[in-house]
Order: sequence, then C-alpha cells, then structure tokens
Amino acid sequence: MLSLNLLYDGLIYSGGFAAIILVSVLINPRIWLQDFPDELKKDIPPKTRKESRQTFITGFVFAMFIIGFPLYSVAGAFSSSGELVPFLTLFLHSFYVMMICNVLYWLLFHILIFNVIISRIRTVPGLKQRIQFTGWKNQLFGLFVGVLSCLLISGFVAMLAGFFL
Repeated sequence: MLSLNLLYDGLIYSGGFAAIILVSVLINPRIWLQDFPDELKKDIPPKTRKESRQTFITGFVFAMFIIGFPLYSVAGAFSSSGELVPFLTLFLHSFYVMMICNVLYWLLFHILIFNVIISRIRTVPGLKQRIQFTGWKNQLFGLFVGVLSCLLISGFVAMLAGFFL
C-alpha cells in the first residue's frame, strides 16, 4: 500500500511541478531567463520590473510546492501510524516521491516538451535564435543536479516531518 502511495504522490507531484513551469512559461518565458544558457542570455535584454516581480512570485509558489508537497506526502503516509517513524524512512519516502518527479521531468518534460514542442511554438522575445537541444552531456548534468536537489530537500522535509509527526 505504501509503495502505491509513493507512486500516486510522485505522479501528482510531477503534475504540479510541470503545471507550475508550463503555466509560467506560457505566461512569460522570460520568467525563467536566469536558467537559460549564457550564450542565449547575451542576446536577450534584461528583465523588466514586471518580469522581475513575476519571477519572484513564480519562484515563491514553486519553492512552497517543492517543499510543501513532499511534506504533505510524508505526513499523509505516516501520521496515522501513531508510531515513531525513523528519520531514514521519512527521508526515503520524500526522496522517492521527488525522484519520480525528477526522472519524469527529465524524460518527458525537459527533453520532449522544452526541446521539441515549446522551442518550436514559443520563443523568448528578443532571442535571435530558437532554443536548441543542448546535448546529452548537459541533460545528464541537469538530471544529476536534480538528484542532488532531491537529496537536500528530502533531508529538510524529513527533519520538518520528524518534528511534527
């Protein structure tokens, strides 16, 4: 039962993660200007005050979701047990939920949607060239950074959950 909850929570987490990014990109792709490769940033004018505000709001919502949903998942999985849950169990639950999202994001969202679909449909105003596939080396590096982020955030979530459960 617990493994099925992990899968459901990981898929819901992936959907929310993707929705936040997709909506923000469709509203204004310049919100994510800081994540563009340096060679593309030189062709793009700096963010306006409105775009900076949009970046802050999107970042805040994104950060709350990234930390809040795994915490919700851990609380839902272990609050009814009534027992003391070891840190490692809390950590692994959060980590697995986040890794499902990380792998799905990398495979489906980042490679398929950004590199194939969005780069053909929507481009950043001021960008002289469309965003191209950055190569597998950069893609694998991004996946590795995602794994490290999952480890760090899972540790934080497990500590928070340990205090409240």
